Amino acid sequence: MARTRRLRTFGTAAALLCCGGMALNGCVERTLLIRSEPTGANVVLNGDAVGMTPVETPFTTYGTYDVVLSAPSCARLRTRVEVTPPWFETLPLDLFFEHVWPFTLRDRHEVTLTLAAANAADDQGVDDREKALRERLRALPATDAGARP
Repeated sequence: MARTRRLRTFGTAAALLCCGGMALNGCVERTLLIRSEPTGANVVLNGDAVGMTPVETPFTTYGTYDVVLSAPSCARLRTRVEVTPPWFETLPLDLFFEHVWPFTLRDRHEVTLTLAAANAADDQGVDDREKALRERLRALPATDAGARP
């Protein structure tokens, strides 16, 4: 009788512990902080504008991200940033830390990118190329609606 009562109590405690663990399941907050030299550059992350540096943005998956930085009087910088998972986000530990661990874990990645000064030689001939492109567009046949660009 006492043994059955202990087993029943143990089973109830184990069930409550499992349900409590599921109700208080953990979470991993992942953020990517992008800084630039000089600060105040516009940031485009995987084709989406996320703000001006320094900017912190959440992400869900690890891997390679395309980053484009642009600022006045600086050359545009297009690069790739590798975001690697920490030890608690490797198999099979990630299942435990994301679904059972009752506390929030923070995974913050920081990257600092340096923008080069704009080269005046790169801007030479831009007006001529723009004018030539406009002339080519005007020479195109009219669209079905009859309107020209």
